[in-house]
Amino acid sequence: MRDDLGSFKWLSGDMNWLEHGGKWARKVGDRCYHVLTLDKWESLVGSDAKKDNTGTYNAMLCEVNLDELSVSELNNALRYCGWCLESNRGIVNEHDGELVCSFGPTYDRVLVDVCHGYGAKKWLLDASGNNWHRLVSDLRTHSKGA
Repeated sequence: MRDDLGSFKWLSGDMNWLEHGGKWARKVGDRCYHVLTLDKWESLVGSDAKKDNTGTYNAMLCEVNLDELSVSELNNALRYCGWCLESNRGIVNEHDGELVCSFGPTYDRVLVDVCHGYGAKKWLLDASGNNWHRLVSDLRTHSKGA
């Protein structure tokens, strides 16, 4: 169930994203992306989620602008995953040197996913509710106007 969500293309997460969460990205500039995440509150905070009356799902919209991140920030984000950057190969596993992603069409998308997970992002919108379709639609609309 790795569906794209309109102009947002699958980035990472569980194959059954509606149950266990997923992440999608949309390119909004040269190296700038809007990242939409959808999670079940229960997966994030456990069974207490129902007591908080926040709804079933949490959806977030963030921006990752690779051009605004320093080389140090990018390297720290990669190290967070156990990876590093080799100027002649791309992203490699820092422990065994195995290639993770070469320079090319998927390189920026891998960096976006890593930077988002590391926290090198700008928060745009956070919403909760029971209707995942409406949440995603609201975030997609917000992304177009941001």
